[in-house]
Amino acid sequence: MFSNRAELADLRRRLQRVERLLEAMAVHLEVPPPAIEQAIRPQVSPEVAELVAAGKKIAAIKLLREEQQLDLVSAKQIVDRLEA
Repeated sequence: MFSNRAELADLRRRLQRVERLLEAMAVHLEVPPPAIEQAIRPQVSPEVAELVAAGKKIAAIKLLREEQQLDLVSAKQIVDRLEA
């Protein structure tokens, strides 16, 4: 995906800048952190959320793939984010 370490380092710097800008905007707009977390949390069915909460990660990934027609990597990334 990235041809060298310099490109990856540049992307990380840009991402950190975007994150700082978003944080500043949230403070300016008086948006509480829980509202921000809720807004960026992946939208999944209650069934998928229950499977994740129960520690049934593989079943959650499988159901999420079926529900949203996702590839394995994308579904796993979403479930990983839900675990955090």
